[in-house]
Amino acid sequence: YQVVGGSCRYMFEFSIDDAIRDFKIGIESISDYEDFFKHQIGERCGDFVNRLFGRYSVQHEEVWAPISKFVATALASKIGESFVSKVMNAFPNNPV
Repeated sequence: YQVVGGSCRYMFEFSIDDAIRDFKIGIESISDYEDFFKHQIGERCGDFVNRLFGRYSVQHEEVWAPISKFVATALASKIGESFVSKVMNAFPNNPV
C-alpha cells in the first residue's frame, strides 16, 4: 500500500518492482512541476505522469493528490523543500 496507494490497477495487476519502476519513470517525465501541481499535465496528455495522481473522495469532495506515500516522498526528494508548500497549496485535503 505504501508504494501503490490508491491505485487498484497497480495493487492487483503489477508487481511492486513494476510499480516502482513506472512511478519513477512518471516522475522523471514531468517537464514542468508547476504545471504538474496545477493539474495541467497528466490525465489526458501522452506523458506518463497520469499514474502519479489519485482521485479521492474526502467529505463528499473530489480531491486529486499524489497516488501514494512512495510517490509523494519521491517527488519531495526530487523537488526539495518547496514540495511541502506546493502540495499543501495544490492539494489542501490531501489524504496521502
